[in-house]
Amino acid sequence: MTELPDLGLWGDGDEIWAIEGAFGAIDMEVQVEDASQWLTVGDVWRSAVSSRAELAHDESGWDHFRRAISSETMVDWKLVGQQTQLIDGKGHSILSRLLKGIWRKIKADA
Repeated sequence: MTELPDLGLWGDGDEIWAIEGAFGAIDMEVQVEDASQWLTVGDVWRSAVSSRAELAHDESGWDHFRRAISSETMVDWKLVGQQTQLIDGKGHSILSRLLKGIWRKIKADA
């Protein structure tokens, strides 16, 4: 099976919900100490494992984690792997351009 290149999250807050859901699925609070370094699903998973070492060998925990982190975008969780990027890199810029355009329009009409 081919691993998904990204989860399709936009970086507009949906990634926060996805990460909270993933940690919740394994009965953990979100570990934020190294959150600034999270680029992939594997990065987030390693944060969980660093706090609970037994997760490293827990296939069902990894499955629950992948299912939860992918539920925000409803992608097939079985295709989510360690290298799957959290943010797709396209949506955020589209959303950002849209919001900037709306803001310019509001200011011009004022």
